[in-house]
Amino acid sequence: MPKLWEATIEGHKDSVKLAIVQATAKLVHQDGFTGLTMSAIAETAGISRATLYRYVKDSAEAVELWHAHQIGDHLRQLQAVAAATPEDERLSTVIERYAISRQHQHGDQDHSALHRSAAVSDARETVAALLHELIIADSEAGAIRTDVPVDELVQYAMASLEAAAYLPDRDAALRLAHLVEQSLRPRNPIGTMEV
Repeated sequence: MPKLWEATIEGHKDSVKLAIVQATAKLVHQDGFTGLTMSAIAETAGISRATLYRYVKDSAEAVELWHAHQIGDHLRQLQAVAAATPEDERLSTVIERYAISRQHQHGDQDHSALHRSAAVSDARETVAALLHELIIADSEAGAIRTDVPVDELVQYAMASLEAAAYLPDRDAALRLAHLVEQSLRPRNPIGTMEV
């Protein structure tokens, strides 16, 4: 198959997937999970139901596709922010952005299954690796506590930031992020934070 043809086919598939993702997101935000149907997704995406069934077998799979796409966007944004932020502010900025991305509402139905998906597991590993890299960099600059191994600090930060998913708003997520960041920093002998 010629490369141009392959690129055209892949581009078309990507466009259809994006239309499904956008339609699913719109419908979930508008009506929640319970009202989501394949007919509504196809109509909103501007594709036939037959085409939709070539990409996803049911509305649950459409939600998974949307969620994986959303996770990918969050990861790309987090990595871009890390790359664009001055080194001495990188850890705090990434912790804040991750907490904000974890603080969210999905609609009217239990969505815990989404958070057990392979996409979420892979994303957590990627974020943990990024935090590890940033904590090591700050540690070399003397800006990280030394009484706890770095791997444990990373696991602590990841577990703590998961709580942002249950917070009511962005301000609460930011308070959590600041608490997590402060707990990673060294303390002086009387227990106050070093400046």
